[in-house]
Amino acid sequence: MDRTTLPEPPGPRGRAFRNVFHRARDTTGMFADFKRRYGDIVMYRLLWKRFCVIFDPFLSEEVVIGKRDRFQKGTEQKKLLDLCIITAEGDEHLRRRKLVQPSFTPKAIRGYAGQMVGEAERTRSGWHDGQVIDIDEVASELSLAIAARTFFGDDISVTTRDVHDSLDGYRWRALVGLLPFSNFFWSLPLPRNRRARRGMRRLDDAIGDAVRRARANSERTDLIAHLVNARDDEAVFSPFTDGELAAEAFAILITGHHTVATTLTFALYHLSRSPAVRRRMERETDDVLGGRLPSFDDFAKLTYTGAVVDETLRITPPTAYLGRTAVEDVVIGDFRIPRGTVVQPSIRVPMREERFFTDPDRFMPERWLEVPQPKRPRFAYAPFGTGDRFCSGFRFALLELVFSLAVFCQRWRIDVISDEFPAVVDMVIYRCKDGLPARVHSRPEQAA
Repeated sequence: MDRTTLPEPPGPRGRAFRNVFHRARDTTGMFADFKRRYGDIVMYRLLWKRFCVIFDPFLSEEVVIGKRDRFQKGTEQKKLLDLCIITAEGDEHLRRRKLVQPSFTPKAIRGYAGQMVGEAERTRSGWHDGQVIDIDEVASELSLAIAARTFFGDDISVTTRDVHDSLDGYRWRALVGLLPFSNFFWSLPLPRNRRARRGMRRLDDAIGDAVRRARANSERTDLIAHLVNARDDEAVFSPFTDGELAAEAFAILITGHHTVATTLTFALYHLSRSPAVRRRMERETDDVLGGRLPSFDDFAKLTYTGAVVDETLRITPPTAYLGRTAVEDVVIGDFRIPRGTVVQPSIRVPMREERFFTDPDRFMPERWLEVPQPKRPRFAYAPFGTGDRFCSGFRFALLELVFSLAVFCQRWRIDVISDEFPAVVDMVIYRCKDGLPARVHSRPEQAA
């Protein structure tokens, strides 16, 4: 096939500036409009840069798996993160993935379960009947607290504020990265830049301290200690250096926090809007736990709670798309993608299509309990990615989410105050724009 004769994908022309504002205001709506007007593969511009969003899961699989050697991870991530498992390519990515994966095996994460449950129980103990809380804030603070304990252990003074300030700095750096002359703008001594750098530096110092302690004490079991002690059993790849450890820990932390906090927020939202689902989850929690707090072995028994998490990830995924950059001209479907184009395989759109999910706009956790599951393409449900970049920390995230929901629903029902779906920010990450107010009520059987 002569790729030079193929057309580029269709898309809006002459909107390079307007697209910036549209995407900043409503990326989800912008992409939905693209799909409706142009189909499964759409080319558009932001200022001088060319983007291509792909909605068809088979074409997405072609990008991420079938022709992965023609693409690299998105350049935007490489501006924001040092070399790490997220940004590395080829053999270097394979090395880092092989060293990181043992930190998230069932055996490794068993040791984190008690800390997750403890932080969730501490959170629920601070509520009183009739209290108004911000679900988004609660989910974020809980995720940060769990990260602080599981990443650094109990004897290193990393607070949720330290982690929060660092992540806030990262988000600001991400926004700056979208601007023209972003490196120059980032170097300016602006108050917002200085605050972002301070937050990121504080966490860097904490990670460095944790690395030093782990090297001095081989008995430590926190996540950073697992990374410090990671070895390739086949002796092909060298262990992490201290600088590499800091980069990996930071990358895992920022991606994991965002995923868990957003998913927990929307799981509680969907449960509030689906009373029958919530009652079924409460019955499962009561039957499995009998009033006690969960332990690691309970995770496999909380199947319906796990299905609630799966359905939340399907209908309101924390990440809307992946990012790849074409390193050469490449043919995807019937179109030519020019070298340098940022290609965005959609995660969100296929998970809301009738051809893959019956009644796709309805929150139905029971769909995940069907055996066998309907046959679907990989990208029809890929909240953690797929292929050789499938998220290494997915077990950690699922454990945290299932246990947090189980601990909360043992004692409380959380009801959102507004009937409207919350306003979201979705240009870089998908999250509530103005929080998510809700009222906490004791479960009737617990209050009796």
